[in-house]
Amino acid sequence: MSNYTESTMNNTVRPIFSPEPEQGLHASTIESRPRLLKVKEVASWTKLSVSHIYTLSRQDLFPKPRKLTANSSVWLESDIVEWMNDRLGLNG
Repeated sequence: MSNYTESTMNNTVRPIFSPEPEQGLHASTIESRPRLLKVKEVASWTKLSVSHIYTLSRQDLFPKPRKLTANSSVWLESDIVEWMNDRLGLNG
């Protein structure tokens, strides 16, 4: 186990403190980066099937995925949260 992590009771590892600023990571940079979700995470959040997510996306009824590489797509967490809030009538 490194100095930066600790083991929890369910054997997951979590950071116990953030790297120092001189190591190149700044809290403002980390917080401002968009969180990216893979399709299985999106399916878990929305309770929709993977195929239905892609169908709705093609019909412009769901946020479009963003291509990272030729074989990898992600969704912005903020897009998914906004879509869910719209569907639930929580955006106004």
